[in-house]
Amino acid sequence: MIKAVLFDMGSTLLEFENHPWEELLRQGVDAVHDELGARGAVLPARQEFQRQFQETYAASWKQSEESFLEMEIRVLLTGMARLLGVSLLEEDVGYLVRAHYKPISAQVTIYADTVDTLTHLQARGLKLGLISNTVWPGYLHHEDLQRFGIFHFFDHLLFSSDIGVRKPHPRIFQTALTALGVAPTEAVFVGDRFREDVGGPQDLGMLGVWKERPERERDPHIVPDGQILQLLELLPLLDRWMERNVA
Repeated sequence: MIKAVLFDMGSTLLEFENHPWEELLRQGVDAVHDELGARGAVLPARQEFQRQFQETYAASWKQSEESFLEMEIRVLLTGMARLLGVSLLEEDVGYLVRAHYKPISAQVTIYADTVDTLTHLQARGLKLGLISNTVWPGYLHHEDLQRFGIFHFFDHLLFSSDIGVRKPHPRIFQTALTALGVAPTEAVFVGDRFREDVGGPQDLGMLGVWKERPERERDPHIVPDGQILQLLELLPLLDRWMERNVA
């Protein structure tokens, strides 16, 4: 019996890629440069600052992808400031993190069927969860979810930056399932990436549904339990699974 549905966030419930990701990250680094400059820090030229940051970011990202240990943007920014001889208070780091995230958050939109899908699932008495890989702290994504009016739908929210590991690491799924009080076989996960959102949940015994994104790399060794183009297509898929369980 299916008791819970868990979702990825970006490219599943909210669209985070309305502009090229590289350009959004560049804007974020420029915002950090401006914020540090406004606080009196002596910095290299903007182009050199971008180069240093991008190199550090790329190396940290590669390590995170291989180890499934999450790279946190606040740690990265603190390290960058230290290398530049800039001393930061905790509140300063918070300002920098928010400045870095602002251009990304500003272009996020919600899919037309997100609210309807969540409304229908909640009305069926299903528990709803969210697990998202992110380098930014969870409180910033709470604000995104509140802005689009969907925060209240979720019984549990889990962000990789807050737990320290990223999908498909089993601990992030196990933590969410425990919080929801359901077994893996009682849960469905929906997301746009094969390894993170289909293979990872399936390894624990969950059903994995792929929300199609043509540009995503496919893994021939991972076969989704379901495949959808739009979120509302999840509802008849769940109906079929539930009828099968009853039968």
